Amino acid sequence: MEKDNLEILLENIDEKFDLVLEGHSALSKEIRGWRRQEIFR
Repeated sequence: MEKDNLEILLENIDEKFDLVLEGHSALSKEIRGWRRQEIFR
């Protein structure tokens, strides 16, 4: 693989990993919100 192709591939992987982390963070916040609602009912 040429260096340019490898760099592009690594950038794509990095971007997808960032999306996974953002999704995990949003899901965690949502779950915490549900738990708080259950506690205060």
